[in-house]
Amino acid sequence: MGQTRHIKRLIIFIFLLVTCVVIYMKPQRTEINNKEPIYNIITKISGWTPRQNRIIDIDILNELQLDQYVYQDFFKGKQSVSLYIGYYFNLKKVGAAHSPLVCFPGQGWSVSEIKGHSLNTSCGVINYSTMIVERGQIKELVFYWFQSFDKTSAGTFAQKLYTLWAKMNHSKEDNAFLRVSIPFQGDSDQAAFNTGVDFIEKFYPVFYKYIIE
Repeated sequence: MGQTRHIKRLIIFIFLLVTCVVIYMKPQRTEINNKEPIYNIITKISGWTPRQNRIIDIDILNELQLDQYVYQDFFKGKQSVSLYIGYYFNLKKVGAAHSPLVCFPGQGWSVSEIKGHSLNTSCGVINYSTMIVERGQIKELVFYWFQSFDKTSAGTFAQKLYTLWAKMNHSKEDNAFLRVSIPFQGDSDQAAFNTGVDFIEKFYPVFYKYIIE
């Protein structure tokens, strides 16, 4: 049993090593900034109205090494969500986005009820996680995932593998961290969950089209 486990680990290590060598021998893309700014695209979400555009402090921008970002509130009747996208043009920045499991506690939030999910959309399956965060009187349900070209994952390890694969097979390195936050009160997180799913189903096809082009 132990020997089989060691063999599997060795195979994975060899695969990663060979993949890295092949990738870094390939020439880098030179035109990686020729897309329309993502902010112009993401504001056009069917049924949802953009309101407040949040500005990220320059020190945080530098720390996260962002190439582009969106930090925008959206409303639909009495429903509201906050969308954050940290967007990167190349493979070398995979991992620059900090895990929300580190960021939120570091900013004084308590984190609970972390769960993994998958959502079928018109553009494929989104593999994501949710968690409940609280600070003072504020309580939010947070959806988050890591995007690697056309694939999604709930963690950075799979994101790295998927981005390597995308570079090998599609010559694409675009990747991102996405977070959708929904405020709620009391124990009504199911309503917040439904709101998040509704927004993501409308938003994701727009984002997906942008990242694969």
